[in-house]
Amino acid sequence: MQYRSDDVEKLLQFLYLAPLALLELQRDGEIVMMNAFAAQYLIPISGGRMTNFFDILHPHAPEIVDTIAGFHPSTGSVLNNRRISIATPAGGDAPLYYSLTVEKLDDNVLMIALTDVTKTVEQEARIKQAIEQEAVQRGKAELAASVLHDIGNAITSIGTTVARLLGSEAWYEETALQRLEDYLRDNRTGLEDVLGVGKGDALLTYLGEIRNALHDRAAELEQDYARLARITTLISELLSLQRTYTDEAQTYSSSRQCDLVQVLEDAISMQVAGLEKRSVVVQRRYPQEAVRVHGDRTKLVRVFVNLLRNACEAFDRTEKQTARQDEPQNTVEVNVSIADGGRAQVTVSDNGSGFEPDRSEQLFDSAYSSKSAAGGIGLAACRQIVTAHGGTIQLTSDGPGQGARAVVELPFKATENREHIDHDHQEE
Repeated sequence: MQYRSDDVEKLLQFLYLAPLALLELQRDGEIVMMNAFAAQYLIPISGGRMTNFFDILHPHAPEIVDTIAGFHPSTGSVLNNRRISIATPAGGDAPLYYSLTVEKLDDNVLMIALTDVTKTVEQEARIKQAIEQEAVQRGKAELAASVLHDIGNAITSIGTTVARLLGSEAWYEETALQRLEDYLRDNRTGLEDVLGVGKGDALLTYLGEIRNALHDRAAELEQDYARLARITTLISELLSLQRTYTDEAQTYSSSRQCDLVQVLEDAISMQVAGLEKRSVVVQRRYPQEAVRVHGDRTKLVRVFVNLLRNACEAFDRTEKQTARQDEPQNTVEVNVSIADGGRAQVTVSDNGSGFEPDRSEQLFDSAYSSKSAAGGIGLAACRQIVTAHGGTIQLTSDGPGQGARAVVELPFKATENREHIDHDHQEE
């Protein structure tokens, strides 16, 4: 079937607007064609002369140019997501960082893909700097109690940073490339007419490799961030368990006030990976007035992180037990209310696996560590922390498959009003 001219126009327009910098080069680096993103990336470093890609790249990464020029096979992958540093013109800001992929289609045709990874590099640098700074602070601590306290704060800070990275927006480039790949595959005949025999399949293969590389890189980063989140949570729990009940009670007596809603929001952000993995909808119910409690913010965050994690794991058990298509949407509700007697009440409820009602107290036993019942040493530490704050914590369930509720009550002081929050939110 003959490819229509208007279809060719649409195809070229799609390639031009694709959310990825794409260039076609001759063997000597001469630019044959590039899309809008490629022009956007090259303008700041080319001085406006965008005729030869090798000439543009050589001042910043001469070894990359040598690698491409020294690739002798007639076809194949030359570079795959090679990160390069691009110095901005004199007087500019910090350097740019591009991820470069090069595919050789034949002896005289090179396809280039560029991705701006500057923000990713900056995030990595900030995390490294934060870890180094915290290490210096911990090294200067003189007393064991001060060291434990500083480490706890540092771990919470790192955990919050990791949680924010886990909650960052997904790589939309992968989806866009999939759409482009599907479109080109559906119009393969016309693609061959435009590019030449065999080049259509080569381009599809090239796009597939780029998409797979993006997917693999995103998955690796997510795994690394999730691993850091687990490690920081474990360290935080171990630090807490080193303190006796008396030491904690004395520490809390001199602690500052903290915003209970902000504590909950920090805990939710630290569990974003688990919520997203299980497609959990988080429903928030917060009062208008700011609710402040007197205590250790770091440890209160740990309490609610533990309760949220247990709620997430309850959905894993539900899926294993039922595996039905008609299961309701996974939901966790976080409700803050003012109870009688001048106490703030936080309820974390879920519609997960639940447990036998008569096992509520058993779950708080530090010797009871059955994850199948959502209990263990984590809940024992939670009760210890809440009790030291002058509060109470209870777990209830109507039975297996009926979900569970954790109710935490703490002394509070109402202050200025806050904007009322009453909405459903799905972690994505």
